Amino acid sequence: MFRKTFAEIDLRAIGNNIKVLKQKAGNDKKILLPVKADAYGHGIVEVSRYVEKNSLIDMLGVATLDEGIELRNAGIRLPILVLGLIIPNEESIQAILDYDLTQVVANILLPTKISHLARLKGKKARVHLKVDTGMGRIGCRPEDAAEIAVDVASLESIQLEGICTHFPVADEEDTAFTTRQIKTFANILIQVEKQGIHIPLRHSSNSAGIVYFQDETVNMIRPGIMSYGYFPAPGIDLNGVKLEPAMSLKSCIIFSKRVSKGVALSYGLTYTTPADSNIATIAIGYGDGYSRSLSNRAKVIIRGKTYPVVGRVTMDQLLINLGNDDYPLGEEVTLFGREIVTINTIADWTGTISYEVTCSISKRVPRLYKE
Repeated sequence: MFRKTFAEIDLRAIGNNIKVLKQKAGNDKKILLPVKADAYGHGIVEVSRYVEKNSLIDMLGVATLDEGIELRNAGIRLPILVLGLIIPNEESIQAILDYDLTQVVANILLPTKISHLARLKGKKARVHLKVDTGMGRIGCRPEDAAEIAVDVASLESIQLEGICTHFPVADEEDTAFTTRQIKTFANILIQVEKQGIHIPLRHSSNSAGIVYFQDETVNMIRPGIMSYGYFPAPGIDLNGVKLEPAMSLKSCIIFSKRVSKGVALSYGLTYTTPADSNIATIAIGYGDGYSRSLSNRAKVIIRGKTYPVVGRVTMDQLLINLGNDDYPLGEEVTLFGREIVTINTIADWTGTISYEVTCSISKRVPRLYKE
């Protein structure tokens, strides 16, 4: 690694967070760990290997077939649920069967086609039925769920292994909408059981759902962003749950010079030095996922002291004002970490959420892992 810009990933922290959330939800609950979008930027293969090796979870969740295939090619043997829908063509269905993936379905069409090809191959495929209780994305209507469940369960080469839904506002103060979703989902489970269909896995709770709602009708949880140590939304009360952020973004000083008062800097000349200052160039930019909207707004950390980002963040570099302080070339700079400037601080400065901050760190930035 010639360019000293990297994301440090603490796998032990991820493990500890999962244990904390499992205890919060109830130790009898199974855990599906979402590792979609490169494990929220933390590294899909490395995170999956760690949780599998340490027997921390029961299932992995991905968004796409390609993510599931990547995990199988890396030797991951845990069950993998593809949370996103696929186009029901032969190539995609063949991939589900070949790589032993479990697929979310939302109607009878996809499982019927999966069952047909599975029967020809002498295999049995697993699916989870997604019910839309209020998110508005994929999922069957609640009033259709029981009938679809019966139809799916009757398919010769299909196991209806799970049924699930998703909460859009579990992290908000008003709990009425999520409470209605929980009741709706519970009623669906009762209707399905009345039809003589037993579905082994029932899951609804995302990170915020685990913290704020106790739903005894489900037996599996999906702790996403909080497994990696971050809040689902800025400023929410974690209800006593203590998390360890797993990612720190670091770079270094690659150049420094004394600049006189009144000098305008970087593209657009949006910053002018208020006094004679030491201006350092840092080897990171928006090409690495450090947002351009942090220009003239963010701060970085050097030896426990903060310094402002000045001028526009460029593709590969940014500038900081050291005042009269001076550091050698190669001095480590923390863009965000566990203290002072955190991912949630960055999210607040950029008007977004922690998910987007971690997912935005580009492939150009190496991930360095520690346990």
